[in-house]
Amino acid sequence: DFLDIFKIDKDHIGIYIADVSGHGVPASMLTVFLRSSINKRTLSPAEALNQLYKEFNRDYYDQELYITVFYAIIDTKNKSIVYSNAGHNASPILFNSESHRFDILRIPGVPISDWVDNPGYTEKSISIGKGDRLFMYTDGIVELRNSKSEQFGEERLLNILLGEKVSPAMTLDRIIDAAMEFANIKNFNKIIDDITMALLEIV
Repeated sequence: DFLDIFKIDKDHIGIYIADVSGHGVPASMLTVFLRSSINKRTLSPAEALNQLYKEFNRDYYDQELYITVFYAIIDTKNKSIVYSNAGHNASPILFNSESHRFDILRIPGVPISDWVDNPGYTEKSISIGKGDRLFMYTDGIVELRNSKSEQFGEERLLNILLGEKVSPAMTLDRIIDAAMEFANIKNFNKIIDDITMALLEIV
């Protein structure tokens, strides 16, 4: 699991979160492939993912591994986010804890793989305002289970995100503390699956 944030131009910021299947050297190679191959110049996330899919099938067509990617571009001038998804099932959440408003940025899309000839990625756009926050994460946090085999889930995340407004860093700390208490884990290193999270605030 990993996340990348970068400046495209003076008005646009790119951010993507990804989960590479498998472990070891093959998965590491795909991580390098993604970081070096994703188009960081285009203002269309769907175009970037379509290009990435083609490159994957040109260079990694014989691999059984795949990559899930959610890619968003923040327009700081026009206050909007345009986003596309390549099979990343942990949908980011755009929310404002003061107004108690939230949107789950769901959009379908197949992982970066060799599963179909034409993935046909699409994109959506949503307006943002001052004080809004964008929470991006991988499925390790929501799929964390307790002794009853219950998952931590999306609803518990929302309850924390929409609770009392504190700094982004403190909000992430609260999520981690709640997850560890839920799973009765004393040491964060004991969590088996990867957990990657980011919380951005619009100013």
